[in-house]
Amino acid sequence: MPIRTLRPPSPYRHAGLAFPGSGRLDRGARLLALLLSLGMAGCGGDPGAEGVPGEAGPMGEPQVFATDDGLLRFTLPERWGAEVTIRESTPAELEWSPPAPERVFQFILTPRDSRFAGENLFNLYVYDPGVWEGAAPRAGEIGQEVARRNDLVYVMSRPEENPYPEGSVDHGRFERFAVSVDEVREALLGG
Repeated sequence: MPIRTLRPPSPYRHAGLAFPGSGRLDRGARLLALLLSLGMAGCGGDPGAEGVPGEAGPMGEPQVFATDDGLLRFTLPERWGAEVTIRESTPAELEWSPPAPERVFQFILTPRDSRFAGENLFNLYVYDPGVWEGAAPRAGEIGQEVARRNDLVYVMSRPEENPYPEGSVDHGRFERFAVSVDEVREALLGG
Protein backbone atom coordinates (compact mmCIF):
# COMPACT_ATOMS: atom_id res chain seq x y z
CA MET A 1 0.00 0.00 0.00
CA PRO A 2 1.48 3.37 -0.95
CA ILE A 3 1.78 6.12 1.63
CA ARG A 4 -1.42 8.17 1.64
CA THR A 5 -1.57 11.73 2.86
CA LEU A 6 -5.06 12.74 3.82
CA ARG A 7 -6.42 16.10 4.86
CA PRO A 8 -9.49 16.57 7.01
CA PRO A 9 -12.35 17.89 4.91
CA SER A 10 -12.48 21.64 4.61
CA PRO A 11 -15.86 23.37 4.23
CA TYR A 12 -14.24 25.58 1.60
CA ARG A 13 -13.41 22.69 -0.74
CA HIS A 14 -16.83 21.10 -1.08
CA ALA A 15 -17.96 23.12 -4.06
CA GLY A 16 -15.20 21.62 -6.20
CA LEU A 17 -14.95 24.63 -8.52
CA ALA A 18 -12.10 24.51 -10.98
CA PHE A 19 -10.85 27.49 -12.88
CA PRO A 20 -10.44 26.34 -16.49
CA GLY A 21 -7.66 27.98 -18.42
CA SER A 22 -5.54 28.41 -15.29
CA GLY A 23 -5.89 32.09 -14.56
CA ARG A 24 -7.72 33.21 -17.69
CA LEU A 25 -10.75 34.23 -15.69
CA ASP A 26 -10.76 37.91 -14.88
CA ARG A 27 -10.69 39.13 -11.28
CA GLY A 28 -14.48 39.66 -11.15
CA ALA A 29 -15.21 36.12 -12.38
CA ARG A 30 -12.80 34.61 -9.86
CA LEU A 31 -14.34 36.66 -7.04
CA LEU A 32 -17.84 35.54 -8.08
CA ALA A 33 -16.69 31.90 -8.23
CA LEU A 34 -15.10 32.22 -4.79
CA LEU A 35 -18.24 33.75 -3.30
CA LEU A 36 -20.39 31.05 -4.87
CA SER A 37 -18.12 28.29 -3.56
CA LEU A 38 -18.16 29.78 -0.05
CA GLY A 39 -21.94 30.04 -0.20
CA MET A 40 -22.28 26.48 -1.46
CA ALA A 41 -19.98 25.15 1.28
CA GLY A 42 -22.66 25.74 3.88
CA CYS A 43 -25.54 24.56 1.66
CA GLY A 44 -25.03 20.84 1.43
CA GLY A 45 -22.79 19.11 -1.02
CA ASP A 46 -20.91 15.96 -0.20
CA PRO A 47 -18.77 16.71 2.86
CA GLY A 48 -16.75 13.54 2.43
CA ALA A 49 -16.13 14.07 -1.30
CA GLU A 50 -12.57 15.26 -0.90
CA GLY A 51 -9.91 14.75 1.70
CA VAL A 52 -10.31 12.20 4.44
CA PRO A 53 -12.26 9.03 3.82
CA GLY A 54 -14.94 9.01 6.45
CA GLU A 55 -17.65 11.33 7.55
CA ALA A 56 -17.87 15.02 8.17
CA GLY A 57 -20.99 15.90 10.05
CA PRO A 58 -23.08 18.99 9.51
CA MET A 59 -21.84 22.24 11.00
CA GLY A 60 -21.33 21.84 14.73
CA GLU A 61 -20.91 18.05 14.60
CA PRO A 62 -17.42 16.58 14.92
CA GLN A 63 -15.52 15.37 11.89
CA VAL A 64 -14.39 11.76 11.88
CA PHE A 65 -11.38 10.27 10.13
CA ALA A 66 -12.02 6.62 9.28
CA THR A 67 -10.04 4.17 7.19
CA ASP A 68 -11.90 2.15 4.60
CA ASP A 69 -10.94 -1.12 6.31
CA GLY A 70 -12.13 -0.02 9.78
CA LEU A 71 -8.66 -0.14 11.27
CA LEU A 72 -8.97 3.41 12.59
CA ARG A 73 -11.88 5.66 13.47
CA PHE A 74 -10.76 8.93 15.06
CA THR A 75 -12.90 11.94 15.99
CA LEU A 76 -10.93 15.04 15.03
CA PRO A 77 -10.63 17.83 17.61
CA GLU A 78 -12.70 20.84 16.52
CA ARG A 79 -9.76 23.19 16.96
CA TRP A 80 -7.84 21.42 14.19
CA GLY A 81 -10.07 22.47 11.30
CA ALA A 82 -8.08 21.72 8.14
CA GLU A 83 -4.74 22.52 9.79
CA VAL A 84 -3.71 18.92 10.49
CA THR A 85 -2.84 16.37 7.81
CA ILE A 86 -3.12 12.66 8.52
CA ARG A 87 -0.49 10.53 6.82
CA GLU A 88 -1.10 6.78 6.75
CA SER A 89 1.64 4.29 5.99
CA THR A 90 2.71 0.71 6.61
CA PRO A 91 5.81 -0.28 8.57
CA ALA A 92 7.43 -1.61 5.38
CA GLU A 93 7.11 1.80 3.75
CA LEU A 94 8.80 3.36 6.77
CA GLU A 95 11.42 0.58 7.00
CA TRP A 96 10.24 -0.21 10.53
CA SER A 97 12.04 -2.98 12.36
CA PRO A 98 10.04 -5.57 14.33
CA PRO A 99 7.93 -5.57 16.37
CA ALA A 100 6.08 -3.59 13.75
CA PRO A 101 2.56 -2.20 13.97
CA GLU A 102 -0.13 -2.99 11.41
CA ARG A 103 -0.27 0.66 10.35
CA VAL A 104 1.18 4.03 11.31
CA PHE A 105 -0.78 7.30 11.32
CA GLN A 106 1.10 10.58 11.55
CA PHE A 107 -0.89 13.64 12.59
CA ILE A 108 1.06 16.52 11.04
CA LEU A 109 0.52 20.23 11.72
CA THR A 110 0.69 22.32 8.56
CA PRO A 111 2.85 25.34 9.41
CA ARG A 112 1.88 28.90 8.52
CA ASP A 113 5.51 29.94 8.00
CA SER A 114 6.73 28.44 4.71
CA ARG A 115 10.29 28.25 6.06
CA PHE A 116 9.22 25.35 8.28
CA ALA A 117 8.20 21.81 7.40
CA GLY A 118 5.10 20.18 8.81
CA GLU A 119 5.80 18.51 12.15
CA ASN A 120 4.09 15.56 13.84
CA LEU A 121 1.76 16.50 16.66
CA PHE A 122 1.76 12.79 17.44
CA ASN A 123 1.95 9.36 15.84
CA LEU A 124 -0.59 6.63 16.33
CA TYR A 125 0.52 3.01 15.88
CA VAL A 126 -2.04 0.25 15.46
CA TYR A 127 -0.82 -3.12 16.77
CA ASP A 128 -2.08 -6.66 16.84
CA PRO A 129 -2.33 -7.46 20.60
CA GLY A 130 0.09 -10.40 20.34
CA VAL A 131 2.71 -8.29 18.57
CA TRP A 132 2.26 -5.48 21.12
CA GLU A 133 2.70 -7.90 24.03
CA GLY A 134 5.92 -9.10 22.39
CA ALA A 135 7.07 -5.49 22.18
CA ALA A 136 6.73 -5.01 25.97
CA PRO A 137 10.49 -4.64 26.56
CA ARG A 138 10.57 -1.78 24.02
CA ALA A 139 7.13 -0.33 24.78
CA GLY A 140 8.53 2.79 26.43
CA GLU A 141 10.66 3.53 23.37
CA ILE A 142 7.72 3.06 21.01
CA GLY A 143 4.99 4.97 22.84
CA GLN A 144 2.14 4.71 25.30
CA GLU A 145 -0.84 2.41 24.93
CA VAL A 146 -3.94 4.61 24.79
CA ALA A 147 -6.75 2.24 23.84
CA ARG A 148 -7.85 -1.23 22.81
CA ARG A 149 -10.67 -1.54 20.33
CA ASN A 150 -11.81 -4.20 17.86
CA ASP A 151 -9.03 -6.56 18.97
CA LEU A 152 -6.37 -3.93 18.19
CA VAL A 153 -4.02 -1.93 20.40
CA TYR A 154 -3.55 1.79 19.75
CA VAL A 155 -0.21 3.28 20.83
CA MET A 156 0.58 7.00 20.82
CA SER A 157 3.94 8.74 20.66
CA ARG A 158 4.52 12.48 20.88
CA PRO A 159 7.58 14.65 20.38
CA GLU A 160 9.43 15.45 23.58
CA GLU A 161 9.31 19.17 22.82
CA ASN A 162 7.79 21.67 20.45
CA PRO A 163 9.84 21.48 17.22
CA TYR A 164 9.19 25.10 16.14
CA PRO A 165 11.34 28.00 17.33
CA GLU A 166 10.04 29.67 20.48
CA GLY A 167 8.28 32.93 19.70
CA SER A 168 7.30 31.83 16.17
CA VAL A 169 3.66 31.72 15.09
CA ASP A 170 3.94 27.99 14.54
CA HIS A 171 5.37 27.39 18.02
CA GLY A 172 2.14 28.80 19.49
CA ARG A 173 0.00 26.90 17.00
CA PHE A 174 1.78 23.64 17.83
CA GLU A 175 0.97 24.20 21.52
CA ARG A 176 -2.71 24.92 20.72
CA PHE A 177 -3.14 21.93 18.40
CA ALA A 178 -1.28 19.40 20.58
CA VAL A 179 -3.46 16.72 22.17
CA SER A 180 -3.27 14.88 25.46
CA VAL A 181 -3.34 11.12 25.91
CA ASP A 182 -6.88 11.45 27.27
CA GLU A 183 -8.03 13.40 24.19
CA VAL A 184 -6.63 10.72 21.88
CA ARG A 185 -8.24 7.97 23.97
CA GLU A 186 -11.63 9.75 23.79
CA ALA A 187 -11.22 10.37 20.03
CA LEU A 188 -10.64 6.63 19.51
CA LEU A 189 -13.21 5.20 21.90
CA GLY A 190 -15.87 7.88 21.61
CA GLY A 191 -15.99 7.67 17.81
